[in-house]
Amino acid sequence: MPDGPLSADGRVRAFDAAATGMVLTGGGACLVLRRLQDAIDEGHTIHAVILATALNNDGAHRASFTAPSAAGQRAAVRAALDRAGVSARSIGVLEAHGTGTPLGDPIEVAAITEAWRADTTDTGYCAIGSIKSNIGHLDAAAAAAGAIKLALTLRDGEIPATLHVENPNPGCGFGRSPFFVNTRRRSWDADGPRRGALSSFGFGGTNFHAVLEEPPPQSSGLARRSWQVLRLSAKTESALRAQIANLRDALADTDAPLADIAYTLEVGRTHHPYRTAVVAADVDQARHRLGRADDRHTGSCHRPPDRLVFAFPGQGAQHVGMGRRLYETERVFRAAVNECAEILAPELNTDLREVLYGPAARGEVLRDTRLAQPAVFTIGYATAKLWQSWGLVPDTMIGHGVGEFVAATLAGVFELDHALLILAERARLMQSMPAGGMLAVRLGEAEAARFTGDGVAIAALNAPTQTVLSGPLPALERVRARLDAAGVAHSTLHTSHAFHSPMMDPVVEEFARVVTRFPRNAPRLPFYSSLTGLPITDEQARDPWYWARQLRAAVRFGPAIAHAATANSVVLECGPGQQLTACTRQTVAGASAIASLPPAGAADADDAVHLGAAVARLFVAGVSLDARRFHAGETRRRISLPGYPFARTRHWLSPPEPAAPAPAPVQEATAPTPEITTPAREPTAEHPALELIRALVTEVAGVPIGPDDDHRSFLELGFDSLLLTQLTTQLNQRLQTALRFRQLIEEFPTPAALAEHLGVAVSAAPTDTAQPTGNGQPAATPAKVFGAGARISTTATQRLGARQREALDALIARYTARTAKSRAYAEANRPQLADPRAVSGFNPLWKDLVYPIVAASSKGAYFTDIDGNTYVDLNNGFGSIFFGHRPDFLVEAVHRQIDTDIIIGPQNPLVGECAAMFAEMTGHDRVAFCNTGSEAVLAAIRLARTVTGRKLIVQHEGDYHGIVDEVLVRGTPGGRSIPAAPGVPPESVANTLVLEYGSEKSLEILRERAHELAAVVIEPVQSRKPDLQPADYVREVRRICDASGAALIMDEVVCGFRVHWAGAQGVWGVKADIGCYGKVFGAGMPVGAIAGSRRFMDALDGGA
Repeated sequence: MPDGPLSADGRVRAFDAAATGMVLTGGGACLVLRRLQDAIDEGHTIHAVILATALNNDGAHRASFTAPSAAGQRAAVRAALDRAGVSARSIGVLEAHGTGTPLGDPIEVAAITEAWRADTTDTGYCAIGSIKSNIGHLDAAAAAAGAIKLALTLRDGEIPATLHVENPNPGCGFGRSPFFVNTRRRSWDADGPRRGALSSFGFGGTNFHAVLEEPPPQSSGLARRSWQVLRLSAKTESALRAQIANLRDALADTDAPLADIAYTLEVGRTHHPYRTAVVAADVDQARHRLGRADDRHTGSCHRPPDRLVFAFPGQGAQHVGMGRRLYETERVFRAAVNECAEILAPELNTDLREVLYGPAARGEVLRDTRLAQPAVFTIGYATAKLWQSWGLVPDTMIGHGVGEFVAATLAGVFELDHALLILAERARLMQSMPAGGMLAVRLGEAEAARFTGDGVAIAALNAPTQTVLSGPLPALERVRARLDAAGVAHSTLHTSHAFHSPMMDPVVEEFARVVTRFPRNAPRLPFYSSLTGLPITDEQARDPWYWARQLRAAVRFGPAIAHAATANSVVLECGPGQQLTACTRQTVAGASAIASLPPAGAADADDAVHLGAAVARLFVAGVSLDARRFHAGETRRRISLPGYPFARTRHWLSPPEPAAPAPAPVQEATAPTPEITTPAREPTAEHPALELIRALVTEVAGVPIGPDDDHRSFLELGFDSLLLTQLTTQLNQRLQTALRFRQLIEEFPTPAALAEHLGVAVSAAPTDTAQPTGNGQPAATPAKVFGAGARISTTATQRLGARQREALDALIARYTARTAKSRAYAEANRPQLADPRAVSGFNPLWKDLVYPIVAASSKGAYFTDIDGNTYVDLNNGFGSIFFGHRPDFLVEAVHRQIDTDIIIGPQNPLVGECAAMFAEMTGHDRVAFCNTGSEAVLAAIRLARTVTGRKLIVQHEGDYHGIVDEVLVRGTPGGRSIPAAPGVPPESVANTLVLEYGSEKSLEILRERAHELAAVVIEPVQSRKPDLQPADYVREVRRICDASGAALIMDEVVCGFRVHWAGAQGVWGVKADIGCYGKVFGAGMPVGAIAGSRRFMDALDGGA
């Protein structure tokens, strides 16, 4: 259109004399904004700094909606400059609105010139341009695209050309303005910081202006460590291989510090299941090791570890120089060693640092128990403090002999100085005993016991087939001979005494007196007892005799680690050596056991680099450090590295190949057959409303219907009251009608009748076209049945004979007479009481019977209604009354609680005891209480999605999980999931998949989509199908969930506490990740509970 806003030649010629308008395109742009100091602190790459912005709207004063206004633009520009506190003379580039319209460009230049004249009268010093000359007008993204162009210009000091300008527009008056049109790429040299301005003006009067500045100088500091860990992860193995290749290519051409590369990979990438990591000292080594599978630590982690266990070695792991490089390079480690050494110096009469790292340090000195035990404690404690400083918090801890003192100290049982003084005295007392020996044998506890006696005892159970014997040297020699004769492998341990044997008996009582002198506290962090092999109790931790017996009794590390760790746990050995790592691998199959430091035999190993390998192995196992704490004290930058290698798949629809023409049929002579005349279907003049009714029926019920179903009743089509309510609601909303669902049963029972009521003429019912039977009559077409309803006729008189009708009438008369008060109560309260039970089971045949019975009293298995009739309650209060109605003990307990207090808000003092009992009965780790079983199921689903980071929930046909939207879902034969109740929007169940309960096909689907699953929800024994009990199916679902990291949620509202203390889980031997329980455990009162593993339950409060 001549003189219109759009370009005549398809080009935007901003500020050109031949400009004819803009070109409307489309696109998007993304700007990441952060406070400047935050961005600097976190090492982000800063492209530009926004000094100020201004926004106004002068639409009320414009000549028209689209007309530009110089006054409004001028005000926005001036406001931005004033807020920025800079002079217009310091601005070297203006990224203008620049639409290339003959009217708009001159007004924009004039407005900005006038605004800048308050600061300068200089001309021709500022380059003006517009990105619209490159990519057109991006509509809503136009200003963001201009901001990106300006930011890159400021960052790089290169001004790109504005295209399609041959002769500057004379109407812009550039000779009198601060601007010149930049028609070529040029370098930008500025006296001070580079500054630029950005304008964007919208229809309707919106005017925006911003002042930007080049980013401040950014540089990295020196790395504190000589090694770095590069971490990569992906959702598939192929994507991980692509990431490795892409990073290797990037490292071939970079001058970035390796520490910045590692930091970026830590904080700038999402962690996915397939993982690899390398430890390297420089970029070249990193690139080399990425290319070698043997140098990479690789594995998969499909769900977070169940537990992180800190394990602390005992005496025997010590060696000269242990932790030397960490002492030299890690501030936290060095501070912990120094603190321990200074506390111990008066007691040991020597400096432990000299013993470990001094020039005269010798291995035989550390064989002295008096020095060995404090040294092992010190290195274990310092290593744990280092891990904790990097953000690792153990779920539990376990110590081997001396190592248990480290666990107790970190748990707060002992103060550090007290623990070291106790340990020094322990070592002195044990050193004072007669010499003895220890022997490691390749036997289990029972087999090793055959070689005890004569002073020889089992000193340690380290693994299922790794036991240590301890005793006098002569007796051990005899045992060694017997072992040789039996062909049992064994080895002598280099110890001076027979620890954890009867030879320690003389010092037990004296050591108990030593411990008594120091305060002891209940542990703040859980740890395991090496004496019992179970979690230590508060009483044991505070008991001096416990610590005395721990000196004498066998160390039960093997049983303890078997109890503490699972196949999905990570055990981190904190301290010298790798003995506990090996024992864990032999005891707990599948557990990730990782050693922090090299073994004693690797004297030349760099223990700092070995610690880096532990960081890499932790990452692969699913445990990540806090990167900011790891790099504390350094100035690190995020740099540009290859992004995620998304799998690119083609989804283009190709036209089908043309089908070959079918051959003409061959005519064959056949015997004549009787002619069967089928009346032709008359054409139906359909109104679009009938199509809408069919579509709504299909949408609500989940099964498509067609013209053949127009004259079948909704009940015959499978609609119950719930579905009819949904259909009525949808019709009322879409057609602006005022239907009630009862009308779809009594007045308009078919789609055709309903359409006729809505003013639609519908033809007569179509004639059946079924093939005849042998008697010449057409075979009956089976009625279509689906949904929750049964196959029911719409008209009572068509199905009941005279005697049936008479019997039903008599029943109705008797029943309504005996329950007259309940019926009257329902009718009287219907106007104000909305009760879905009042219509449950509605049918035209017995509609007079459909009202709830109102109870007046109850006791045991009986209740009495307001008419005085007594009933046996076969339903047990819909299944929630385990001990019958109003058992005496419950009534008494409720009255006692009411007399004591009904506490609203603060926590009830009974809740902790209840949780402990609940956990003990169900076998779960942790318990949370809520108001209903429905709330418990909803919380379980939310926990599963929170922990797994996935959305998809699987339920099963026939399940009932309460009344929240998320679980009111049913499946269709086509595999869709649709709401099962009115008022539930489709999006509420969009992430739910409904499968057949117990079928092999369902298992195939679960295996195929395992990587998407947040949870599989199971009602073990469905209240609607109690005979369906597919225990093997549930066991296989348990295995699928284990492999994929999904949660198995078992809704025990029906089975819990009835069939077994642990519900169906106890009967079938299947442990759910989360169990849901309803009011049965509250004797029918409104209460619910969720109980489950720490992995999921800890998401509620962060864990114990």
